[in-house]
Amino acid sequence: MSYMMNKDFTAQVLAGNVSGWSIMRGFGEREAMLTPTNGCDIWRGNDAGVGGDALIPLIDSAGIQISVKSSNANDTSAGTGIRTVEVHYIKADGTAASEELTMNGTTGVNTTDTDIIHVQYMHALTVGSNGVGVGNVTAYATVGGDVYNLIALGGNMSMTMPRMVPVGHKLIVMGWDAEVATADRIAFRIRSSDNEGTLLDGVFLFKDAVYMSRAASGQLDAMFTVPAFSIVKVTAWPDQTGGECSASWWGYLVEL
Repeated sequence: MSYMMNKDFTAQVLAGNVSGWSIMRGFGEREAMLTPTNGCDIWRGNDAGVGGDALIPLIDSAGIQISVKSSNANDTSAGTGIRTVEVHYIKADGTAASEELTMNGTTGVNTTDTDIIHVQYMHALTVGSNGVGVGNVTAYATVGGDVYNLIALGGNMSMTMPRMVPVGHKLIVMGWDAEVATADRIAFRIRSSDNEGTLLDGVFLFKDAVYMSRAASGQLDAMFTVPAFSIVKVTAWPDQTGGECSASWWGYLVEL
């Protein structure tokens, strides 16, 4: 069967009318950026008091158990903030899974699965009167404490860029964009851990780049294919500290 990849085709994929095809996307934002030589991933985990790194840590292929907690006691089962949260992740065998957790404020709540190799994203399922999180809600390793995902204070969904392609699929990345809210010049680079569709575990090769200062790129073509277990993300290199930015990408996730 042949397809013409236009807006009509994308609408059909979104409607679930194209067997084996779905949309995968990632988006995120950064505030008060630093200037590390290896760049800043587009996420809020490096905000003051969160405890995350500029680059989101990678997880060993054997997988780990994840715990979720808030920096505020009001994100709890009967609190004013986030009460229950769903964590979406990839397991060691490459399958996509998710788990619903009941928040317990500043006390961590563990996932049942202990073989998680990548946290895709998190979102609130139920909230109190505040409607959003009262504190920073983090997904972190039960051993070692590395932070892998974050629902930032005042939000109800994580804006964390990287996504891993599940087993039995390939990802055709179609487009991406970025925006700088400040006068700082920032280089954005979309990249994935593969070389022309061959997995390179932990090695993120550049696929496209754009420099901007107080501007929005608009939708940029990407056009590259990513294999199972590869991670797609956008990383930024600011010229100076304090920059604020956002970015996103999207593509077709295709069953093999």
